[in-house]
Amino acid sequence: MKVMLAYPNFIVTVASTPPLGIVLLGTILQKHGVDVDLIAATADKDWNWVREKIELSKPDILGISILTPIAEAGFEMAKMAKEMLTNVFVVMGGPHATILPLETIGNEHVDAVCLGEGEETLIELVNNLNNLEGVKGIYYKKDGEIKMNSPRPPIEDLDSIPFPNWFLLPTLEDCFKSAGTRRLPMLLSRGCPFNCSFCQPTLRTMLGKKMRFRSIENVVDEIEYLIDSYNIKECRFEDDTFTINKNWVIGICDEIRERGIRIPWIANARADTVTEEMLVWMKKAGCSDIEFGVESGSEYIRNSVLGKGLSTESIKQAFELCHKVGIETGAFIMLGNPGETKETLQQSIKLIREIKPHRISVYRTTPRPGTYLWDKTIEDGILNVEAYNRCEWYDFEELIIKLEDITVEDIRKTREALQMEVYMMNLTKYLAFSFRHPLTALRKLTKPSVLMTLIGMAKTRFLPKSGGTIKSP
Repeated sequence: MKVMLAYPNFIVTVASTPPLGIVLLGTILQKHGVDVDLIAATADKDWNWVREKIELSKPDILGISILTPIAEAGFEMAKMAKEMLTNVFVVMGGPHATILPLETIGNEHVDAVCLGEGEETLIELVNNLNNLEGVKGIYYKKDGEIKMNSPRPPIEDLDSIPFPNWFLLPTLEDCFKSAGTRRLPMLLSRGCPFNCSFCQPTLRTMLGKKMRFRSIENVVDEIEYLIDSYNIKECRFEDDTFTINKNWVIGICDEIRERGIRIPWIANARADTVTEEMLVWMKKAGCSDIEFGVESGSEYIRNSVLGKGLSTESIKQAFELCHKVGIETGAFIMLGNPGETKETLQQSIKLIREIKPHRISVYRTTPRPGTYLWDKTIEDGILNVEAYNRCEWYDFEELIIKLEDITVEDIRKTREALQMEVYMMNLTKYLAFSFRHPLTALRKLTKPSVLMTLIGMAKTRFLPKSGGTIKSP
């Protein structure tokens, strides 16, 4: 039996964070004696490259992991595989397939859909390909009909999942080069207790309602494994909110120090879950950077629209504490939300100036199917369906949500103003990095997306502003 697992992420040029999901699944298949190949397609690859990989592998089963932004690429890959290999069995998984299983299984080139966590489901499917009735957590086709099996409960013992064999990923070294360091992701927990409208109830559908944590020893064992096996220089904890459980976080930090591990690591956090004591422990254990979901400078947008339940004061306090203990910070901002006005855009610029993050990631708000935000925009008739269907997910060419007094140019100007604010705050650090890592800095600078952003930032800062645009204060 030959299995190929694919992640058709054509929306990025070279992924600096390699796809943990298909690597974990590939590792489990390999441990059960299955011959497995992995491909992670990115924008620097083309369909001829994909075709060559499929032709070379000749899999009996093709598993494709899809998010909504890359779903169409996943369906195209399934079509290509079916045209090349008549008998190949195509199974799709990931968030998009889980949230829209009937749409996914309804595609003529898809034979099965794996719902939620796939570590147990996929190996059962592989071992029972000719008798899928007993495999929990799947939709599949039989005699031209769509069948739905009983759901599979979430994995209770996360320690039972093996450490990923990253050598399965042929493009691993390319990921390191793109990141500018030998960095690998880890997932320490699963689930989220919060109710943000742009994530939920999708996360609960994917991962269940209960938070689950790996043991402290298991987490730190994997860090040592990644250092010893792949010579990593940095870890990224991919948990949605690493800082939910204070005692668990401090326990991990204590264990890292006890073992003498000295590599930097990055984590995601929610502002109202961090304390000074926790941050001191994290800093001492190597935490170099925390990314916070700020979302908007407007409490109305952040809480009433996006369901964050997070005060502006708690955001300010979290960033102040990070600055105090010496942990760098990143801020995620969403623009173009329902109810967005020029005033709320200015509030976002004002808050970023006050909290002084070291980095900022600015996104155009794009509701995902299955979320409360998606349902609300559909109900209110403000989802620009045509723009949504043709959108490039991370561009700022069109507004996905219809707004009365805001144009896409206003959103672009605000993004550029936010980026310029953060850039000017940290200019000295950026210059120092360029001197230490000139080739990495040059590669990042010459990416088309970066060049366009810099040009836009320069326009925002130095060219005369026309009436009605958002000014950089």
